[in-house]
Amino acid sequence: GGSFTIEANAFGGAETGTGSLLKVLDADGNETGEQYYIVIFGDISGDGWMDSEDAGYIVEYELGSLADFSFLECEAGDDLYTFAGDLSGDAWGDSEDAGYIVEFELGGIETLPISAAELAAMNYEN
Repeated sequence: GGSFTIEANAFGGAETGTGSLLKVLDADGNETGEQYYIVIFGDISGDGWMDSEDAGYIVEYELGSLADFSFLECEAGDDLYTFAGDLSGDAWGDSEDAGYIVEFELGGIETLPISAAELAAMNYEN
């Protein structure tokens, strides 16, 4: 049996969130070369939480006042964050998705309109 390590993303600090890197290790603890970026739907900032900060990033990106997510210092690039910001399943993080985040944070809704499993199973192509 093997194991794994998680390297927190640069922006999120010690938190595990969107953009954190999961590296697969063999039984001796050596890296196998397999690695995966973690996506937490709704977590754009990479801090592991879905909150109004993330909603703000989505709206800023939609309006063009935020050109990209390079400030998050994640090698995966913008696609990872736009994927994480899409809570409605329409292949784009926009103000509708930002609204879901705010409603969820304030307790107005208990679940998102589409499950994380359904979102992860969707085929997003650029």
